[in-house]
Amino acid sequence: MDHQRKCPFLVFLIILSFLGIPSTARSDWSFRGDTTTVLESYEDPVDRENALPFYQYLRLDMREGSGEDARRIRLYGRLAFDFADEVDPDSRLYYAYFEQKGFWKGADLRVGRQWVNTVAGSPILDGIRLDTGRKGLFDVSLFGGGYVVVEDDDTDDYLWGVSIKDDLWDRTDLTTSYLQKWVDGDLANEVFGFSGRTRVSTRGSAYGEFQYDMLSRIMAYYLAGIRLVPGDRWTFKGEYFAHTPVFDATDVYSVFAVDEYREATVSADYRLNRSWTLFGSYSREIYESFDDSNVVEAGCELRKPGGYGGYVAAVYRDGEEDLRGIKVDYRMPVPYDIRLDVGAEFNVYNRVDDDGDDDDTSAKRYWVEGAKSLAEDLSLRVKVERVESIVYDYYNRGRISLRYRF
Repeated sequence: MDHQRKCPFLVFLIILSFLGIPSTARSDWSFRGDTTTVLESYEDPVDRENALPFYQYLRLDMREGSGEDARRIRLYGRLAFDFADEVDPDSRLYYAYFEQKGFWKGADLRVGRQWVNTVAGSPILDGIRLDTGRKGLFDVSLFGGGYVVVEDDDTDDYLWGVSIKDDLWDRTDLTTSYLQKWVDGDLANEVFGFSGRTRVSTRGSAYGEFQYDMLSRIMAYYLAGIRLVPGDRWTFKGEYFAHTPVFDATDVYSVFAVDEYREATVSADYRLNRSWTLFGSYSREIYESFDDSNVVEAGCELRKPGGYGGYVAAVYRDGEEDLRGIKVDYRMPVPYDIRLDVGAEFNVYNRVDDDGDDDDTSAKRYWVEGAKSLAEDLSLRVKVERVESIVYDYYNRGRISLRYRF
């Protein structure tokens, strides 16, 4: 017998059960959403075969009432296939859930496929989430259900967790979370997370967060940072980040040793005027098995009324793999109420191969994208892109999308 949980089927049953409410009870429901039809065309850079994938997206938001007793149904997914039968694009259900505000003693209930964002992890699950709290104290979120991998809807993994956010201080936010994941009846992952942010004077903030893997007893990642805005023109930010890959205890990769990666970054933005902003950053990438790298990025950004905008950014990186690159993008209105976006990117990589020889690789990318409003609720977007590389020679890619909002 197949014991795997059929996620989309379960979710659709849940949604359909709520849609089956008598029509008299649904008379005050409001509907809104959008559909997007997408057709792509691209060449495989190796065998030069052409693919022609088609996607039909649907986003639906149904709401009854407002305030503390509101009810809501939300759904977002896509159907997909390839006209040329060269690739196998997946049809996906991203989320589909029913939400009841004030379900029980001020608590909010959400049932179905949903994304849960916590500092201990941000899974997609088929299940239940209950949000409650007392004003001025804590907000508590409890959740549990089937763990979802959007690309593969057949799974028998489950998880549950809790997240607590304080509401005690006006200038400080603290959040703690706990999450367990089970695979075939075995505990595969157990994570504790914490995050905090406090405002420094009126023009700055300090923040930090971490995830601790309780099974392997290692810090999965931690981040500490500070942001300062000393005036109307300057913005400074400094961050220190470290990450160690963590695998499920049931995964074969969990027995292999992994390296910790660390990174220290300082950055600054300077507003020249209402239209132009200069930006720059320096990062030190720290590896255990490779040479450390220095990364410098700098550029300028333009934002003007009337749809004009763009940026120029350059990057320099040295270390195990050298990189020198530049990226340019410019957006502007053109006749017939079309918004045009043109851009180019050029990168040169250099690294020493296993024989001690220099291995140089360059890559170029050019694109043109146009967008036009055909009606109040209907818009068209077309993009053509060309990618050139020493490794793959070149390939072209095109994309046309038609979006209707209702």
